[in-house]
Amino acid sequence: MNDDSQSSRFLSKLATKYIANIGGGRLIHTLPSSIEEATNGFSLAQKIAYQRAFEADMVNILTGSLAEARYIAQRDGKLINSGLIQLHDLHYFGGASDLESVHEYLECFIANSALREQKITALFLAAFGFVNERSNWRAITALADYIVREDKSVIECNEIIDVLETANQGSAF
Repeated sequence: MNDDSQSSRFLSKLATKYIANIGGGRLIHTLPSSIEEATNGFSLAQKIAYQRAFEADMVNILTGSLAEARYIAQRDGKLINSGLIQLHDLHYFGGASDLESVHEYLECFIANSALREQKITALFLAAFGFVNERSNWRAITALADYIVREDKSVIECNEIIDVLETANQGSAF
């Protein structure tokens, strides 16, 4: 792709809905009742790494719905920014289960509800920034093309990694 406004075959198929689930790929495989319980006996470095894995999973989960939102905005000739789309808007972009998962993560991660709201806002903005990075958008559209082409209901994480690495080799990321 020459620029991030150029659409892939996925972006040109306006009337078709594609759904593919990812098999694997999460860093936290089983949510604990609390992060304190899960990290009991961990060194400080291990606790920090575990917290980063929690945050990475949540950002990754939010990224899918945000990519859908960006695609729809782009399809409709509109710009998207974090002032126009809010976290709760992800329900309109296939994100209801994503938001539910993120809230489950947050309940394990942070006990205080006000701090959870601050954290989810920060994670949402991080995911938004990721989706709007030009090279990341190219990788997202390459993955979308793959999903359409392969027409699978489940795509394993390793397949996705291969697609993204191939896309990375084919462009100047």
